[in-house]
Amino acid sequence: MKTTRRILAAAIFFYSFVIPAYTWQLGLGLTSYYSDWTPEFIGKNDSAKVEPALLAGFAASFRFYDRFVLSGQGMFTFLNHNAEYSVFVESSPSRTVYIDTNYKREETDISLMYIINSSLNIFAGYKRLHFDITDLNSAEATDNYPVNIPSFNNQFHIQGPGAGISFKHPLAENLSANISTSLIYFNMKYYGYFLEDAVAEINAEHTDYTYNGLGNNTTLVLSYYIDSINTAVNLGARCQVIKYLDAGDAPKLNYDLNYGLTLSAMY
Repeated sequence: MKTTRRILAAAIFFYSFVIPAYTWQLGLGLTSYYSDWTPEFIGKNDSAKVEPALLAGFAASFRFYDRFVLSGQGMFTFLNHNAEYSVFVESSPSRTVYIDTNYKREETDISLMYIINSSLNIFAGYKRLHFDITDLNSAEATDNYPVNIPSFNNQFHIQGPGAGISFKHPLAENLSANISTSLIYFNMKYYGYFLEDAVAEINAEHTDYTYNGLGNNTTLVLSYYIDSINTAVNLGARCQVIKYLDAGDAPKLNYDLNYGLTLSAMY
């Protein structure tokens, strides 16, 4: 019995010293992003019109060993958004097909951050971006040439690792400004349909391409902490630039620009 009490006392003594040194904190919340993104495959023509998309989802963070924060988020479009663009088809004579579609977007990422001090952090993570054309509303060619496209589901899937730095500056009590920037190395896969003239009509042949590229993601966020409900409300702006690199026989692409406003609440 004495041995048991000694072990228990030693465990309590050890516990009282260890736990404060290795505290952890869990945060849960909601996040949203209202943004404009016209993928380069669509934006290569001047007539492209892509509605801005509202993405919303969940976010979580886990702080441990005082200086490490593991966080992740997932956002999705819950409604279809419209995208209109034109495709040049080589034929005799050459023709242009005007496409009207709906699309959905998805964005997820996970990161591990190290807190250097109260103002400066470094982080590394992994990001995924999806832009999927889900419905073909109409496809019309110049001079009313027949167009027969029974299936038209184009997908742009971008993913890759990144690393960056963030800086926090207090503005007032419970109010701070946060700026972060990161570099991303990514792989993009395009699955879709290539329009061609089949003599009597224009139809679509399935194809896929793979690209690598580099990108930068920069955000500026105002964060206000509400003591009474232990919640941080964050309002900000974000801009992401993607530079595609040539890959095999894939069509040459240049830049993508993805930008918009962010709003989140973390408890």
